[in-house]
Amino acid sequence: MTKGDLCHIPQGTILINVATTKFLKPEKPTTGIFIEQMAGDHKSCYIHIAGQRWIANNKDVYPIKENQNGETNKD
Repeated sequence: MTKGDLCHIPQGTILINVATTKFLKPEKPTTGIFIEQMAGDHKSCYIHIAGQRWIANNKDVYPIKENQNGETNKD
């Protein structure tokens, strides 16, 4: 993924707030914006959700892609 890509975050994903180090575990799937991979860590990335910057495990972040008709792979 590249900076600014929309991403799907499944429910139950553990997110760590960058500013406060508090945890969030969404009760329902949510959408975020991919910021970047963490430097020196190929398993985690920064994402932007609800006005805040979070750390997530790469395996829990899925790109939302758009086809030629403008439809996305997200329900």
